[in-house]
Amino acid sequence: MASPPRRLRLPAIIAALSLLAIVALVLFVVGRSDEDDERRAGDPTPSSGAPLVVLAEFGQGADEVFVAPADDPADRTPVATVEHAPGWGINPAPEMAGSLAVYTVLPPEARPQRDSPAELWLLDVASGERTRLARDADLLAAPVLAGDGGAVVYRSTAGGVQELVRIDLESRARRVLHSVRTEFGVFPVAVTPATRDGGSELLFSQISTAGTDLYAVSLEGAAAGEARHLLHASSQIARDWRLSPDGATLSYLAPEPVAERVVHRLHVVALDGTGARAQQPPIAGGPVAAE
Repeated sequence: MASPPRRLRLPAIIAALSLLAIVALVLFVVGRSDEDDERRAGDPTPSSGAPLVVLAEFGQGADEVFVAPADDPADRTPVATVEHAPGWGINPAPEMAGSLAVYTVLPPEARPQRDSPAELWLLDVASGERTRLARDADLLAAPVLAGDGGAVVYRSTAGGVQELVRIDLESRARRVLHSVRTEFGVFPVAVTPATRDGGSELLFSQISTAGTDLYAVSLEGAAAGEARHLLHASSQIARDWRLSPDGATLSYLAPEPVAERVVHRLHVVALDGTGARAQQPPIAGGPVAAE
């Protein structure tokens, strides 16, 4: 049985698939319908049709990436070995696009500290091919990948200014979508699906003394700073944002003091194109242990 990762660097889904299964970090679950017969060459989806999990297991100097059927996680297939600075694992986007994943990592020669410039990499789990996209990423701000696999957005910081940068994966062209000087932080959340009357947007959160706010900016090249305020998410630090596949709803966790302790409540909001509104209020008056 493999040992659990010593440092959990992956902001992703954590699954206990079996009492005897390996303890690993689940980056993504690939759903597959019975009608999906036109899989791309090299797609590692098993012939049984079971969902596939992509796992990363932390190592002191390198992380191992595997794929495995969700109903048999011990049947792992190696995909890649990612070397990194001692003690610092990879930080992936919370979602994949087909077989594509992106992640940030401190290269082996980097200073092993949180503010060292990280590299941004694209990984095709079907072929194992890796492509470096940037060398100026922030390790602790996970990148996001557009659902169509056409673009990735990551955060870069220089001189106290944080930038959210879009990279077109076909042309490798870079464009700054949003720029702000802050002592706190902005974090990419998700890329919305394109609509008939408009293109895709980047959703991002911004932390300040007032708490956490949600914003949107066009993925097609709005000037830096042109962002729409969607929602004041919390007076605290909201985290673990997830966008529904259709782009209509967004969930996140926010801390709340309850009976001399802090619990994290689930919030779900509906996105209507111009803003966001609460769809499911946080639990009120429930058991203290409920999170």
